[in-house]
Amino acid sequence: MTRPSFDAAEVLVEGMDWLARRFPLKVATSTVVVNASHTVAGELDLDRLEAELSRQVAHVLRVPHDRHLAAGGVPQWLLLSHHTQDAYLKLAATVVDSLPEG
Repeated sequence: MTRPSFDAAEVLVEGMDWLARRFPLKVATSTVVVNASHTVAGELDLDRLEAELSRQVAHVLRVPHDRHLAAGGVPQWLLLSHHTQDAYLKLAATVVDSLPEG
């Protein structure tokens, strides 16, 4: 995990391209989580990054910036913003939906 920056996004996209060439079916059914844990003016356009990644994977989910998570330490569910809670619930549902039946 790294903060959303141009360098990190470039490495991520290159890595996803490499994986897609070697494991196309696995990548096409995978989920990528974009963690907006730090926000700094002039940083990477996360909408653009999500659009780029969406061309390769089944799901791109964003965890929004959350002051409680940014503070560090052990996270407490009730101290997370409702947007962050919703993002993690959506991630959990996406993971469960992708599990094989049986």
